[in-house]
Amino acid sequence: MGGLRPARGGPARTVAGRAERANTHLRLAQHGPLDARQRAAARMMLLRARWQLDPRSAAPQLDEIALRLRHGAPAAEATGAVPYLLWQGRAEDAAEALRQRRPDSTPPARIRAAELLLALAQPDPDGRTRPAGPGWAETAAVHPCLEAVGALRTALEPGRAGKAAQAADRLLRRYRPASVDPGVLATAVATLIYAGCPGDGLGRLDELAADDAFADRPTWAAILHALRAEALLRTGSLTEAARHAGAALTHVSAPGWGVAVGVPLATLVNAATTAGRLDDAETHLAQPVPEEMFRTPFGLPYLQAAARHHLATGRARTAANELRLCGSLMTRWGMDTDGLVPWRLELARVQLQLGGRAAAAKLIRAQLDRLDDRRQDETSRHSARTRGIAMRLLAATMPAHQRGPLLSEAADLLETAGDRLELACALADQGHALRAAGDGARGRLRIRRAAQLAEECGAEPIGLQLLRGGSGRAAAAPVERTAEPAAPAEHAVLVPLESPSGRPLDELTDAERRVAMLAAHGYTNKQISGRLYITVSTVEQHLTRIYRKLKVKRRSLLATELLGRDESGLDDVS
Repeated sequence: MGGLRPARGGPARTVAGRAERANTHLRLAQHGPLDARQRAAARMMLLRARWQLDPRSAAPQLDEIALRLRHGAPAAEATGAVPYLLWQGRAEDAAEALRQRRPDSTPPARIRAAELLLALAQPDPDGRTRPAGPGWAETAAVHPCLEAVGALRTALEPGRAGKAAQAADRLLRRYRPASVDPGVLATAVATLIYAGCPGDGLGRLDELAADDAFADRPTWAAILHALRAEALLRTGSLTEAARHAGAALTHVSAPGWGVAVGVPLATLVNAATTAGRLDDAETHLAQPVPEEMFRTPFGLPYLQAAARHHLATGRARTAANELRLCGSLMTRWGMDTDGLVPWRLELARVQLQLGGRAAAAKLIRAQLDRLDDRRQDETSRHSARTRGIAMRLLAATMPAHQRGPLLSEAADLLETAGDRLELACALADQGHALRAAGDGARGRLRIRRAAQLAEECGAEPIGLQLLRGGSGRAAAAPVERTAEPAAPAEHAVLVPLESPSGRPLDELTDAERRVAMLAAHGYTNKQISGRLYITVSTVEQHLTRIYRKLKVKRRSLLATELLGRDESGLDDVS
């Protein structure tokens, strides 16, 4: 997988020095013998140069420009300032700048692009931030900026992912970084990701990352890192997703990201939570974010990530509230598409943990109905991931003997979509269904492949947890647990409630189940201690109680009991 250039001291100093020299020349140019149009152009060039180096350094100048724009300014200056104002969450200022603009030679398509970007970045059903005028949502390919923003808007409209992906692909084939604003190409890549084509997005990111137009501009390099992290997360590559999201916040600090900080932070929270690193996820959620972020689409993935963390730590009802808010905003804004956040499926996961199988099934079927109702330009490729996840969750709401066909379809879809972690979950569920039907050999093969996939994704704890039987998925943990947070290797939705031999594990506490599954997979007592943040002595005490409750005498028999396989080499680990 191609990567972006690391933020090392030498290259960073080179970039900073080059950008600072450009800033100096532009500052001097503002005071030279220029007419009004040239002086406005110099101001915008200086703003752009500062923002590309560090968005925070552009804030003072942006304040000055915003004040000028309120009293009317040429359209070129007004439209040029809109992206930077929106980055800071200043939608009202952006709308006022467009309303007060004075006519000049700016192409109408450029003005339409700024209007569409405003409506996209901070949607307002009441119309306060949506400029008046016909054709504001026009996406005809008459200007690269308009085409790019129009493609992204199309990707966020229900049932139009196919058309959006085609438009993004045309843009990326037609333009090179040297011939167009970097924002055009970055927006096209974002469109591919949200249109259900993260693999295609990763391929394009490899090409862009090698170009100096991105690599030598810290803010654009950060944006590419964030996009790569989002695409990697959707393919199940947790470790790499977290690495690139962290790099995004290294190139540009969290305060410099403005309202867009929700994107890299959401990736970090999701990756840490899914990998069982709940303390890390908590640290990311503690990072201050601007209140304006929740009035933009950037807040939606953040709400989803926070909900997943709440669910993993036993606060299912809090998770449900976050997801209902997310769904409400997406509906109001006309962005209710699974490519952005599949909130119905996320809420179904919560309902399964609460024991509400009927409620979960209703949400899942509603999502599937929306997929079935999509327009002709939608293809199975763009919805394969969502449909696969939905099929897997739907199987969990059904009796064990009815799950097989749904899980087979889910596995096929998720393999097509390229999400290896969700595929691992589907294979594990399929393995349990096979074993429940008496086909133990094939079932064990599925489960072993699932655990291997999870480990490859950087989710070793998930590999341990995937051994859960589908029948236990509904009510695996107490709701609203506040006395003791879940340990990092635990994700309550995935803990097994019954062993392959059919013996119930209900008599084990949550803590004992976590220790039992790690021990059964060969982890030493010291490794279990490190993963669960408990002492070795506590691990030993848990194992003593586990052996007594399950009526086993040694570690290898524990593996046989829980995993249905012989692990004779486990007896001596400690």
